[in-house]
Amino acid sequence: RQFDVATLAMALGVAEDDVLDDLDPALEAGLVREDGVDRLRFAHALVRDTLRSNVAASRLARAHAAVARALEGQPERETEVARHWLAGGPPHAHRAWRAAVAAADQARHATAYREALALRRDAIASHERVVGASLDDRYALLLELARDSAYAAWWTTVREASYGAMALARTMD
Repeated sequence: RQFDVATLAMALGVAEDDVLDDLDPALEAGLVREDGVDRLRFAHALVRDTLRSNVAASRLARAHAAVARALEGQPERETEVARHWLAGGPPHAHRAWRAAVAAADQARHATAYREALALRRDAIASHERVVGASLDDRYALLLELARDSAYAAWWTTVREASYGAMALARTMD
């Protein structure tokens, strides 16, 4: 529900003042509220959801990819980058899975084990969409999924990921 003017301007390829000018009607109507200097938020999740529902899926995916590009390299925004690349759809699967891995690693380091687990699963799902994806990468993803699952105490997932990694290791010889 929150966004910042700088990221939006970078994603749109326009000046920050132009973004603020374009947002003035939404601010006046109470659809968007200021949440600090150059920080904004939708007044309600329903406002955001209504706007989103009126955008074609292809355009929405492209918007997510543009935001991911704008956020890349910014410290401590790995999860946002991953979420946007993941929402960017199949054309961005090669970037999405790597971003999800980085975000999962950060979440694990912060002891947010369930978030790490969810992001690792997203990474695996995106990796499956990459044409010519490396089996070595998939193997590493499965091992890390098992580790995240152990930290989160999801023992069924530990077993499934471990068996998946072992089966893949056999096919890789």
